Amino acid sequence: MDIRLKDHFDALTLQRARDYVRRGLVASVEPLLDGAITGRVSNGRGKSYRQQIAVKGDLVRGVCSCPVGHNCKHVAAVLISWGARQDEHKGGLAGPVQGWLSQVKESAASEEPPQQRPDDYPDNVKDRLLYVLMPYGTGLRVDIFKGRINAAGTALNKAMRRYDAVHAMRSTAPAKFIRPVDLELLSALAQSR
Repeated sequence: MDIRLKDHFDALTLQRARDYVRRGLVASVEPLLDGAITGRVSNGRGKSYRQQIAVKGDLVRGVCSCPVGHNCKHVAAVLISWGARQDEHKGGLAGPVQGWLSQVKESAASEEPPQQRPDDYPDNVKDRLLYVLMPYGTGLRVDIFKGRINAAGTALNKAMRRYDAVHAMRSTAPAKFIRPVDLELLSALAQSR
């Protein structure tokens, strides 16, 4: 299924839908015999909504049990997850990982010069989390490593070691090199395993 989501949803709806997918709030996505898709998405506060989506040619008709009711962020999140699932069967990566890789690809394709963001590492923090794609069975998985910037500040030292990301997520005060975006990504990766 090759749907151009931006033709059916506004930018804010898609942004929220991608956030729902990254946070692992899409509880289920299932194809129906008639070609429709059914899903269930949590709002992140304990309530979940059901979606029924029919795709006919270039037309997307999504019905949701949320107050919006039609082609909302929940419908978009189900479609994004469905697309990731289709890619997963092709590439062997879980949906949240596909979402993260898409985000990386989108940011790399940006023509804007990078700006200092709150998620950037401070100059005095030399340790880094590294997300490494590794072969796993017939597919791939993401392993977490910890590396350190060399003295010149131009590259990582060659000595890297696996990092216990679960411990980092349980900590009330994560290490300085664990950024808020890392906590979101580590949570998504933990849910995808």
